[in-house]
Amino acid sequence: MPLSLRKQDEQDLKTYLAGFDLFVENPQEGMQYLDGAFLRFMLTLRMVPPIPSDSKGRLLELGANPYFLTLMLKRFHRYELTLANFFGDGHHIDGQGRQQISNSAVGEEYDFKYEHFNMEKAPFPYTDNEFDLVLFCEILEHLVLDPTRPLREIHRVLKPGGSLLLTTPNVLACQNMFKLLVGRNIYDSYSDYGVYGRHNREYTPREVKSLLETCGFEIMTLIVEDIYSHSKVLLRLLKRFRPQWRDNIFVLARASV
Repeated sequence: MPLSLRKQDEQDLKTYLAGFDLFVENPQEGMQYLDGAFLRFMLTLRMVPPIPSDSKGRLLELGANPYFLTLMLKRFHRYELTLANFFGDGHHIDGQGRQQISNSAVGEEYDFKYEHFNMEKAPFPYTDNEFDLVLFCEILEHLVLDPTRPLREIHRVLKPGGSLLLTTPNVLACQNMFKLLVGRNIYDSYSDYGVYGRHNREYTPREVKSLLETCGFEIMTLIVEDIYSHSKVLLRLLKRFRPQWRDNIFVLARASV
Protein backbone atom coordinates (compact mmCIF):
# COMPACT_ATOMS: atom_id res chain seq x y z
CA MET A 1 0.00 0.00 0.00
CA PRO A 2 1.31 3.53 -0.69
CA LEU A 3 2.50 5.46 2.33
CA SER A 4 -0.05 8.17 1.70
CA LEU A 5 -3.21 8.82 -0.26
CA ARG A 6 -4.40 12.04 -1.80
CA LYS A 7 -7.13 13.82 0.15
CA GLN A 8 -9.68 12.90 -2.50
CA ASP A 9 -8.58 9.25 -2.41
CA GLU A 10 -8.91 9.24 1.38
CA GLN A 11 -12.39 10.69 1.12
CA ASP A 12 -13.35 8.12 -1.52
CA LEU A 13 -12.06 5.34 0.74
CA LYS A 14 -14.03 6.67 3.70
CA THR A 15 -17.18 6.88 1.54
CA TYR A 16 -16.60 3.28 0.42
CA LEU A 17 -16.33 2.06 4.03
CA ALA A 18 -19.33 4.10 5.16
CA GLY A 19 -21.41 2.47 2.42
CA PHE A 20 -21.39 -0.92 4.14
CA ASP A 21 -24.39 -1.81 6.29
CA LEU A 22 -22.39 -2.19 9.49
CA PHE A 23 -24.39 0.19 11.67
CA VAL A 24 -27.93 -0.26 10.36
CA GLU A 25 -29.61 0.61 13.66
CA ASN A 26 -27.46 3.67 14.30
CA PRO A 27 -25.73 5.01 11.14
CA GLN A 28 -24.63 8.17 12.96
CA GLU A 29 -22.71 6.11 15.50
CA GLY A 30 -21.00 4.29 12.66
CA MET A 31 -19.92 7.51 10.94
CA GLN A 32 -18.63 8.96 14.21
CA TYR A 33 -16.61 5.82 14.82
CA LEU A 34 -15.23 5.80 11.27
CA ASP A 35 -14.32 9.50 11.38
CA GLY A 36 -12.53 9.06 14.70
CA ALA A 37 -10.69 5.88 13.75
CA PHE A 38 -9.86 6.50 10.08
CA LEU A 39 -6.38 7.94 10.61
CA ARG A 40 -5.56 5.09 13.00
CA PHE A 41 -6.64 2.61 10.32
CA MET A 42 -4.39 4.32 7.78
CA LEU A 43 -1.38 4.32 10.11
CA THR A 44 -2.00 0.68 10.97
CA LEU A 45 -2.11 -0.35 7.31
CA ARG A 46 1.16 1.44 6.62
CA MET A 47 2.83 -0.77 9.25
CA VAL A 48 1.56 -4.07 7.82
CA PRO A 49 4.68 -5.94 6.65
CA PRO A 50 4.85 -7.53 3.19
CA ILE A 51 3.94 -11.19 2.86
CA PRO A 52 7.04 -13.40 3.32
CA SER A 53 8.28 -14.74 -0.01
CA ASP A 54 8.09 -18.35 1.22
CA SER A 55 4.53 -18.11 2.56
CA LYS A 56 0.94 -17.66 1.40
CA GLY A 57 0.62 -14.95 4.02
CA ARG A 58 -1.83 -15.91 6.76
CA LEU A 59 -3.13 -13.07 8.91
CA LEU A 60 -5.17 -13.35 12.13
CA GLU A 61 -7.21 -10.26 12.97
CA LEU A 62 -8.33 -10.31 16.59
CA GLY A 63 -11.37 -8.16 17.40
CA ALA A 64 -12.27 -7.79 13.73
CA ASN A 65 -15.76 -6.34 14.25
CA PRO A 66 -16.90 -3.83 12.86
CA TYR A 67 -14.70 -4.88 9.92
CA PHE A 68 -13.53 -1.48 8.66
CA LEU A 69 -9.91 -2.55 8.99
CA THR A 70 -10.81 -5.96 7.53
CA LEU A 71 -12.22 -4.29 4.43
CA MET A 72 -9.12 -2.11 4.07
CA LEU A 73 -6.87 -5.15 4.39
CA LYS A 74 -8.80 -6.89 1.62
CA ARG A 75 -8.51 -3.79 -0.54
CA PHE A 76 -4.79 -3.07 -0.09
CA HIS A 77 -3.17 -6.38 0.90
CA ARG A 78 -3.18 -9.99 -0.26
CA TYR A 79 -3.08 -11.76 3.08
CA GLU A 80 -5.37 -14.73 3.70
CA LEU A 81 -7.54 -13.43 6.55
CA THR A 82 -8.71 -15.31 9.64
CA LEU A 83 -11.05 -13.35 11.92
CA ALA A 84 -11.86 -13.57 15.63
CA ASN A 85 -14.32 -11.71 17.88
CA PHE A 86 -15.77 -11.79 21.37
CA PHE A 87 -19.22 -10.36 22.03
CA GLY A 88 -19.60 -11.65 25.58
CA ASP A 89 -20.46 -14.88 27.32
CA GLY A 90 -23.59 -16.51 25.95
CA HIS A 91 -22.94 -15.56 22.34
CA HIS A 92 -22.07 -18.27 19.80
CA ILE A 93 -21.89 -21.18 22.22
CA ASP A 94 -20.36 -23.32 19.47
CA GLY A 95 -17.44 -20.92 19.22
CA GLN A 96 -18.15 -19.75 15.69
CA GLY A 97 -20.11 -16.96 14.08
CA ARG A 98 -20.63 -15.21 10.79
CA GLN A 99 -21.78 -11.82 9.60
CA GLN A 100 -22.84 -10.77 6.12
CA ILE A 101 -22.23 -7.18 5.08
CA SER A 102 -22.80 -5.41 1.79
CA ASN A 103 -22.31 -2.13 -0.01
CA SER A 104 -25.00 -1.76 -2.67
CA ALA A 105 -23.36 1.33 -4.17
CA VAL A 106 -20.34 -0.68 -5.33
CA GLY A 107 -22.01 -4.09 -5.57
CA GLU A 108 -19.84 -5.77 -2.94
CA GLU A 109 -20.97 -8.36 -0.41
CA TYR A 110 -18.93 -10.32 2.11
CA ASP A 111 -19.73 -13.25 4.37
CA PHE A 112 -17.27 -12.95 7.24
CA LYS A 113 -16.81 -16.09 9.34
CA TYR A 114 -15.05 -15.79 12.67
CA GLU A 115 -14.05 -17.74 15.76
CA HIS A 116 -15.71 -16.51 18.95
CA PHE A 117 -13.73 -16.79 22.20
CA ASN A 118 -12.57 -14.82 25.23
CA MET A 119 -8.85 -14.47 24.66
CA GLU A 120 -8.24 -13.82 28.37
CA LYS A 121 -9.76 -17.13 29.45
CA ALA A 122 -9.64 -19.61 26.56
CA PRO A 123 -6.75 -20.97 24.49
CA PHE A 124 -6.76 -19.64 20.94
CA PRO A 125 -8.47 -22.21 18.65
CA TYR A 126 -5.49 -22.33 16.30
CA THR A 127 -2.45 -24.56 15.95
CA ASP A 128 1.13 -23.62 16.75
CA ASN A 129 3.06 -21.65 14.12
CA GLU A 130 -0.04 -21.00 11.99
CA PHE A 131 0.13 -17.29 11.13
CA ASP A 132 2.59 -14.87 9.55
CA LEU A 133 0.95 -11.82 11.13
CA VAL A 134 -1.45 -11.15 14.00
CA LEU A 135 -3.31 -7.86 14.39
CA PHE A 136 -4.02 -6.94 18.03
CA CYS A 137 -5.50 -3.49 17.55
CA GLU A 138 -7.29 -1.48 20.25
CA ILE A 139 -7.72 -4.55 22.47
CA LEU A 140 -5.02 -4.32 25.14
CA GLU A 141 -6.77 -1.43 26.92
CA HIS A 142 -10.01 -3.44 27.24
CA LEU A 143 -8.48 -6.44 29.03
CA VAL A 144 -9.31 -6.99 32.71
CA LEU A 145 -7.21 -10.02 33.70
CA ASP A 146 -3.64 -10.88 32.71
CA PRO A 147 -2.54 -9.31 29.39
CA THR A 148 0.37 -11.72 29.11
CA ARG A 149 -2.00 -14.63 28.51
CA PRO A 150 -3.32 -13.51 25.10
CA LEU A 151 0.12 -12.19 24.15
CA ARG A 152 1.72 -15.56 24.86
CA GLU A 153 -1.04 -17.23 22.84
CA ILE A 154 -0.31 -14.84 19.97
CA HIS A 155 3.34 -15.83 20.17
CA ARG A 156 2.34 -19.51 20.08
CA VAL A 157 0.19 -19.24 16.94
CA LEU A 158 2.73 -17.09 15.08
CA LYS A 159 5.31 -18.73 12.89
CA PRO A 160 8.90 -18.29 14.13
CA GLY A 161 9.83 -14.77 13.14
CA GLY A 162 6.19 -13.89 12.48
CA SER A 163 4.92 -10.39 13.23
CA LEU A 164 2.56 -8.86 15.76
CA LEU A 165 1.02 -5.48 14.96
CA LEU A 166 -0.39 -3.88 18.11
CA THR A 167 -2.10 -0.53 18.60
CA THR A 168 -3.41 0.91 21.86
CA PRO A 169 -4.14 4.34 23.38
CA ASN A 170 -1.25 6.09 25.11
CA VAL A 171 -2.01 6.78 28.78
CA LEU A 172 0.54 9.64 28.66
CA ALA A 173 -1.49 11.51 26.03
CA CYS A 174 -1.76 15.22 26.82
CA GLN A 175 -5.52 15.18 27.01
CA ASN A 176 -5.35 12.59 29.79
CA MET A 177 -3.11 14.84 31.87
CA PHE A 178 -5.44 17.78 31.36
CA LYS A 179 -8.40 15.65 32.44
CA LEU A 180 -6.66 14.72 35.67
CA LEU A 181 -5.70 18.34 36.34
CA VAL A 182 -9.36 19.40 36.21
CA GLY A 183 -10.53 16.45 38.30
CA ARG A 184 -11.87 14.19 35.54
CA ASN A 185 -11.26 10.47 35.21
CA ILE A 186 -9.36 9.45 32.07
CA TYR A 187 -11.37 6.23 31.85
CA ASP A 188 -14.94 5.73 30.67
CA SER A 189 -17.82 5.17 33.05
CA TYR A 190 -19.46 1.74 33.09
CA SER A 191 -20.55 0.67 29.61
CA ASP A 192 -23.84 -0.93 28.58
CA TYR A 193 -21.65 -3.32 26.59
CA GLY A 194 -20.23 -4.73 29.84
CA VAL A 195 -16.76 -4.67 31.31
CA TYR A 196 -15.10 -5.17 27.92
CA GLY A 197 -17.00 -2.21 26.45
CA ARG A 198 -14.73 0.33 28.12
CA HIS A 199 -11.03 1.03 28.61
CA ASN A 200 -9.93 -0.71 31.79
CA ARG A 201 -6.17 -0.06 31.72
CA GLU A 202 -4.12 2.08 29.34
CA TYR A 203 -0.34 1.83 29.03
CA THR A 204 2.75 3.94 28.48
CA PRO A 205 5.01 3.18 25.49
CA ARG A 206 7.64 1.81 27.88
CA GLU A 207 5.10 -0.50 29.51
CA VAL A 208 3.96 -1.85 26.14
CA LYS A 209 7.58 -2.50 25.14
CA SER A 210 8.30 -4.30 28.41
CA LEU A 211 5.11 -6.35 28.18
CA LEU A 212 5.89 -7.55 24.67
CA GLU A 213 9.50 -8.38 25.45
CA THR A 214 8.37 -10.36 28.51
CA CYS A 215 6.14 -12.43 26.22
CA GLY A 216 8.91 -13.30 23.77
CA PHE A 217 8.70 -10.50 21.21
CA GLU A 218 11.44 -8.37 19.70
CA ILE A 219 10.40 -4.77 19.05
CA MET A 220 10.95 -3.80 15.42
CA THR A 221 9.12 -0.45 15.39
CA LEU A 222 7.45 1.52 18.17
CA ILE A 223 5.96 4.93 17.41
CA VAL A 224 3.54 7.25 19.18
CA GLU A 225 1.29 9.26 16.87
CA ASP A 226 -1.68 11.60 17.01
CA ILE A 227 -4.82 10.13 15.51
CA TYR A 228 -7.35 12.78 16.53
CA SER A 229 -7.83 16.37 15.46
CA HIS A 230 -6.95 18.64 18.38
CA SER A 231 -8.34 22.15 18.34
CA LYS A 232 -6.32 23.48 21.30
CA VAL A 233 -3.10 25.15 20.16
CA LEU A 234 -1.34 24.29 23.43
CA LEU A 235 -2.03 20.59 22.95
CA ARG A 236 -0.62 20.65 19.43
CA LEU A 237 2.52 22.48 20.54
CA LEU A 238 3.15 20.16 23.48
CA LYS A 239 2.78 17.08 21.30
CA ARG A 240 5.10 18.50 18.68
CA PHE A 241 7.95 18.77 21.18
CA ARG A 242 6.97 15.79 23.35
CA PRO A 243 6.08 12.90 21.01
CA GLN A 244 5.54 10.60 24.01
CA TRP A 245 2.46 12.71 24.84
CA ARG A 246 0.69 11.88 21.56
CA ASP A 247 -2.53 9.87 21.30
CA ASN A 248 -1.76 6.32 20.28
CA ILE A 249 0.95 3.68 20.44
CA PHE A 250 1.76 1.61 17.33
CA VAL A 251 4.09 -1.38 17.59
CA LEU A 252 5.39 -3.89 15.09
CA ALA A 253 7.12 -6.76 16.90
CA ARG A 254 8.63 -10.06 15.83
CA ALA A 255 8.10 -13.40 17.56
CA SER A 256 11.48 -14.55 18.85
CA VAL A 257 12.46 -18.05 17.82
